[in-house]
Amino acid sequence: MNASNSWQQIIWREWRHSVDPIYTDRLFRAVSDQPLGLGAQISVVILNAVGGAAIGVLVGLLFTSSWGTLKHMVWLGGLLGLIYGWILTKNYTWRDWLERLSSNTPTGSFSRLVFGILALGLIGGMMFGPIFWLAGVGLFWAFGDVITWINRGLTTSRQDRLDDRRWWFWWGKRPHLLEVEQALQQACLTSPEAQKLWQAPLHRLAEEQQRHPAIETLIEQLLSPDWLERFVARQLLIQRGEEAIFALQAAVHNNNTPHKVTLLWVLDNLHSRNGLPTPSPIGRERT
Repeated sequence: MNASNSWQQIIWREWRHSVDPIYTDRLFRAVSDQPLGLGAQISVVILNAVGGAAIGVLVGLLFTSSWGTLKHMVWLGGLLGLIYGWILTKNYTWRDWLERLSSNTPTGSFSRLVFGILALGLIGGMMFGPIFWLAGVGLFWAFGDVITWINRGLTTSRQDRLDDRRWWFWWGKRPHLLEVEQALQQACLTSPEAQKLWQAPLHRLAEEQQRHPAIETLIEQLLSPDWLERFVARQLLIQRGEEAIFALQAAVHNNNTPHKVTLLWVLDNLHSRNGLPTPSPIGRERT
């Protein structure tokens, strides 16, 4: 991973896995206007090449019936798409990349979508051969906004473009809370937007660390309606290390605890930091 992009990757992974809406919105705004990483740049180039090849298929079918000429049109379209994708990556930000992908990503019923694609692919493949698949995939990327129309046939509602985070960065596990804090500090040194969003919260975190609040107070603070209070509580509990483990375990086993999922996540982080065995999960879910 490129060192200059490592803090971005950590923030994106935290954004993907957290369900705290205000917290994740601030994470998104801190990193979304940064330049794309190498992997995302390659995906843009490849997908635009496939889209160009698909357009080449359509143009070739309109003007020729020769298979040899059609193959040349496919290669030409793919080459032009590749060049166009490479040009795009020079100015693409993470926000541009996600918005482009979200045009091509369904947010309706996944099972119905898979069944529909398989049925369409089977029928189309039998009728038109493998070239049908190339055209289908390429046009899906090249004209991704048609998914809005397709999606209306699958569900009665459509979420906001970037609201359904399950599609993004699923390949990366959630980072350690200390990694997130370090990434935010690095972001403030690198990005003016991140500094505007996160300098004050990190300063508040440093102030609370000097105050050294009781662990029981921090556990109660995890239920605060203020996102900043919750953020500070999580980070301070991790910084307290082993002394916080017993109180957290007691809170987890309290059946009246409404924020058990968050407590389990903090405990997992504490055990991984201290090299201790991870405790058995109690209905572990994402926080």
